[in-house]
Amino acid sequence: MGVPPRPSSAVSKWCAQEVDLGCPDAPAPVRRPATTIVIRSGRLGERSPAGAARTAVSVERRCGSGRPAGAGPRPPLWRRLLSRRGLHLQLQLVWLLVALLCVAVLIAQIVDRIQTLGNPPIGTESRRVYNTSMYYPAVTICHMEGFKRSVVSRYNQSWDRNSRAFQARWSRFPWQSATLEQLWTEASYSPQETIMTCQLGDGRNDGVCPVWAGLADGLRSFELSWQLQPLSGGCTTLRPRADLHPRPGIETGIQLYLRSDPDEYVSPGMGVGWTVTVHDPKYNWSDLALGWYDSLSVLTGDRVQAKLEGSFHSSVQRQDASCADVKDYNVASCHYNCIADRLEAKYGCRPPWIAGAQPLCNDSASFEPLLSSVVRREDSLYSECLARCIRPCDNNFYSLYVMSVSGAAELLANNISQVQIYYPTGLTARAAQYRAYSGIQFLADVGGLLGLLLGVSVLSTAQVIKDGCLWAARRYWRLEEEDDQWDEEAHELVAAASCGIAGQTAKR
Repeated sequence: MGVPPRPSSAVSKWCAQEVDLGCPDAPAPVRRPATTIVIRSGRLGERSPAGAARTAVSVERRCGSGRPAGAGPRPPLWRRLLSRRGLHLQLQLVWLLVALLCVAVLIAQIVDRIQTLGNPPIGTESRRVYNTSMYYPAVTICHMEGFKRSVVSRYNQSWDRNSRAFQARWSRFPWQSATLEQLWTEASYSPQETIMTCQLGDGRNDGVCPVWAGLADGLRSFELSWQLQPLSGGCTTLRPRADLHPRPGIETGIQLYLRSDPDEYVSPGMGVGWTVTVHDPKYNWSDLALGWYDSLSVLTGDRVQAKLEGSFHSSVQRQDASCADVKDYNVASCHYNCIADRLEAKYGCRPPWIAGAQPLCNDSASFEPLLSSVVRREDSLYSECLARCIRPCDNNFYSLYVMSVSGAAELLANNISQVQIYYPTGLTARAAQYRAYSGIQFLADVGGLLGLLLGVSVLSTAQVIKDGCLWAARRYWRLEEEDDQWDEEAHELVAAASCGIAGQTAKR
């Protein structure tokens, strides 16, 4: 597209004439710039009557009342609003208000969608899974009275079962000739004094647990550990072998024969027996630690059958409920270690059930308040550790349901009990949380809002971008053509001027 050439000096004389039409009522010395009309024309003398009339009307509008002479009164406002120009203006205003309303609603909805994407709602998917081989939990066994009466009295102490605390003042303890670790170790029941026999799975194929009496060599179906507790004495934990997954059924479940000594109980009339706790094998049960456990009480002479149910729960990270997504994270150990560190830091010594860096407590002034804070479960001690040790994202839960309890005279005569823990079927429950609002749903919501409120889609956006690029390209090409054309004209003028100067020089 070409550009018209610049006017030459020969043509400019026809286009530079100006006429100043002033206001006839204004005094001569006063010049009003608002009433000056500049008319550019090739021929000023050849003006039609219609053009002169329009000029007169324009002058009168600038200088007079603003309306042509002879016009009637101004129409009322409602007539002007109902006119073509008024209706057009009203429709433009309505369109503008609707557009602003749509933009406001769009912004509010997009902000809400962004907040929902940052903290999405959580859904839970639950299902029942059938397994042909089962994962069994760990079993921790503690005596109902964890300290032997004869040993405790030898150290000038007495144990109260109701309050689960030592009653005598610790100032009577022989601090010069004994240690607290000796008291806890000697007064607690060892694994040999707790378990007679135990078995998991088919005895012919899977074997038995460590045997203390009666049975000879066999495969080890459990790993055994023993740990001192502040209120339960010594507790024995049996963990199934990692490669041992027997089929469901009572004949292949956990079989335990437990024993106790009523003569070592302070209050045998309240019952002689054990507390059997099932928990995830990666956790250690403790009086101090918190966790997901299920327990049952077993008395001597009872034959107990308990059904076991396992469930797996998977959580997701949330702003209001965080969880630890670490493979080897152990919330029970975290809580236990946290309380142990707080006790050592507060009292300057460690109790016998904690293997810490501080020296063992060796006087009543430090140990008595320490043990009292553990028995009372002091809030300042436990609340800080609860906040520090967050729950894991993945958990295995085990629940016990007592199916039958029967007494046996031969078991009672020997202060023995039989406990059977088994999976009746291969069904386990699995519950997994998931984010119910994802990035794809966010894009779908935003796209729907843009299309509904502004009529914008991906194709229309691409069309606008394409048109903008083409406009910019045409603009650039047009400027290039104009520059080239002006350069050519400049070269022609320079060449013409050079020729003229050369001709004049030759004539001279």
